Amino acid sequence: MASKDRASGTHNVYERAAEILQKLDAKQGTIKSMVYSSNSNQAIDKKRLYGLVCESLKYRESLNQIIDASNILKQERRLSRELAIVLCHDLLIGNGVSGRYKASMGKHRIRLQAELVKLKVKKRIKSNTELIPSHIRLAVANPRYVRVNTIKTNISAVQQALHQKYALNLVTEQVVVNQNLRVAKKTMMIDPHIPNLLLLPPNIDLHEDDLFLSGKIILQDKASCFPAYCLNPKPSSIVIDACAAPGNKTSHLSMLMGNKGTIHAFDMDARRLNLLKNRMCLAGCTNVIAHLGSFLAVDPKTMGHVDYILLDPSCSGSGMLNQLESSLNDEDEQVDSQSQDRLKSLSDFQLSLLDHALSFETAKRVVYSTCSIHQAENEDVVVKALANKKKWRLMHRVLPSWKRRGLAVFDGAEHVIRVSPTEDLACGFFVAVFERV
Repeated sequence: MASKDRASGTHNVYERAAEILQKLDAKQGTIKSMVYSSNSNQAIDKKRLYGLVCESLKYRESLNQIIDASNILKQERRLSRELAIVLCHDLLIGNGVSGRYKASMGKHRIRLQAELVKLKVKKRIKSNTELIPSHIRLAVANPRYVRVNTIKTNISAVQQALHQKYALNLVTEQVVVNQNLRVAKKTMMIDPHIPNLLLLPPNIDLHEDDLFLSGKIILQDKASCFPAYCLNPKPSSIVIDACAAPGNKTSHLSMLMGNKGTIHAFDMDARRLNLLKNRMCLAGCTNVIAHLGSFLAVDPKTMGHVDYILLDPSCSGSGMLNQLESSLNDEDEQVDSQSQDRLKSLSDFQLSLLDHALSFETAKRVVYSTCSIHQAENEDVVVKALANKKKWRLMHRVLPSWKRRGLAVFDGAEHVIRVSPTEDLACGFFVAVFERV
């Protein structure tokens, strides 16, 4: 996979794309981290690589069927399945194969095109885009959310920059009639629920834009902005971000606090914690102290005074409906196994973390959130935590403008927030806010 393109002296874009597909299957990172963060990819057209991987994932199911029906892997034994997928994508869906594989793939073009036609006839469809599974089409149609980092800039300056560079025109908030409004081409709008959050067309890529590279904007899904916003820490307060890496929520906390006070950010993964440190540096967040270690190992008495705690623990990731969505997610989350045994193990772990957070005697507010749609990780954890901690209650109907609430499986479900990945144009999410009685 790591061989170099002899014609250009750079890593071959097809081979690199295939390598990324393999690593995605092995849960070794996200598309964004592998395309944009690796110095080894400097010589590759990153925008092309990013697009090739994303588009190949969209069509992967159908491309696999075409590859199997054509027997191309038996005739071209040097091709891995992942390499065949990206090559077949460009041959059948894209603008054609270029470079060193053009001749070899050209030999199979007629057979592969015939299998594509057969598949479309079988599915009773006419266009190639109809080959994309419906749940993926829905996910990739979500807006591109951009959180303005007010530590470094302001929303007006970002709007002006986006208008000048991408010809995006601001749609006024009065046009927003509900939480499900899609963003039209060449427009942007201010989110009606989260301050300093912009909605842009879904196909815009800002990873190499100066606004992103300078830390003036954070690419963060809307639902992921709810926890910090609902915690609403005061500027001078002391905050714990219990499972902090890679840091989007941490930087949001810092921004909400005006870069004042102190945020103790904990994470057990050294790689992810380093990513958090880099993101804090880029965002100009100077009030964050990063700690490598488990939040469960933190003694509330030795920790001293703490005002607020944000707890966003490992979860099933079921709020992200497909590999493409989870891989594109800027939070660097991975979809976990969703077997009943695994869910039980996760919910037990989540409850232990929440119980620990609620044991900090000086804490006045704790936010518990997941990117899961499962009751076992959400409402059930909240109910058990409330049963164990009599000095805490759910904050009354947090974020009242948001309509979707918890599953009606306990008294007080209307006080927690759910985000539907199929209906709310964001990742599936759950947020509960505990306040001291």
